[in-house]
Amino acid sequence: MDVHEALYTTRMMRRMRADPVPVEVQGRILDAAIRAPNGGNTQRWHFLAVDDPALKAELASLYRAAR
Repeated sequence: MDVHEALYTTRMMRRMRADPVPVEVQGRILDAAIRAPNGGNTQRWHFLAVDDPALKAELASLYRAAR
């Protein structure tokens, strides 16, 4: 299968697991993300990686209120 066929025919699947993601894996994911194409090639990257469940809940509340 070529890349275009894969992009146009593969459905989106998100299955979240409660397992923590190791810091090394998080680093690799963010490294890949900053190399991905973006609109206008602006590269205005802002990432916040949070592992603490209490802090994640607090940030989620703030995020929802700001949206």
